[in-house]
Amino acid sequence: MPPLYVILILLQSTLAVHLYKRQDSAPLSVLPSPEVTLKHKGSVRGSLIYFTGDLGTVSAYVGIPYAEAPVGALRFAKPVRHAGWRGRREVTTAPPGCLQHRQDIFPYFFKDQGEFSEDCLFLNIFTPTNAVQSTVRKLPVIFYIHGGSFSNGDGITRDGSGLAAKEGVVVVSINYRLNMLGFMNYGEGVPKNIGLHDIIQALGWVQDNIERFGGCKRKVTIIGESAGAALVSYLHLSNKTRGLFSGSIALSGSLNAPWALEVKEHELRDKYQ
Repeated sequence: MPPLYVILILLQSTLAVHLYKRQDSAPLSVLPSPEVTLKHKGSVRGSLIYFTGDLGTVSAYVGIPYAEAPVGALRFAKPVRHAGWRGRREVTTAPPGCLQHRQDIFPYFFKDQGEFSEDCLFLNIFTPTNAVQSTVRKLPVIFYIHGGSFSNGDGITRDGSGLAAKEGVVVVSINYRLNMLGFMNYGEGVPKNIGLHDIIQALGWVQDNIERFGGCKRKVTIIGESAGAALVSYLHLSNKTRGLFSGSIALSGSLNAPWALEVKEHELRDKYQ
């Protein structure tokens, strides 16, 4: 496992010749990545990212649905595993982020905000291209959980291609439901902390499919920053996460932080009216 400072730097790496930009809907490159057949019906094909020097290429698969769209009857429900699709799905453009307020307070951190949608339960995979084509050596997996006060952010803002190329790991980043659709307490009869259930669903998807992308499902390390770090702590407490990851790194946050434990319901109602 690379040092923490290396992970932080490389998650925001600009080494790629075709660096992915969150607001840009163009493909990462003109050449497709290897096609990968998923466990539950269908296949995906992404794009190649070229690096200078001897780092080679990374295959990027962005916008893979890991759960059914949480709309209609599923709006306030726990995530449901995606049923899959027929044939090949091109995953070369940025998926929408989960519904949130546009962030004007910290424009540097959220400058690449794109479109938002309730249909937002997607994940992204960055993996060395030679690992996708290998049937022998499986690489460690970094599972990245974004921060943003449980109210903002998305998985694609941090480009994981530099980390994948430099350290020889598979990087997974995800969207999960936020604010009132992800963490509001609506009382009896409605599941609580739905955003946390989204993350658990994505971890289950990784267990089912990551070896097809060259990753080792027994070597999954979850990494979160700020609110994502608090979620890492909560994942440790859940009995639903047994066997879903083998290591964790919490950066600048934990479940012991006052902001991570409870927000009074009237404050949330006032905030989102």
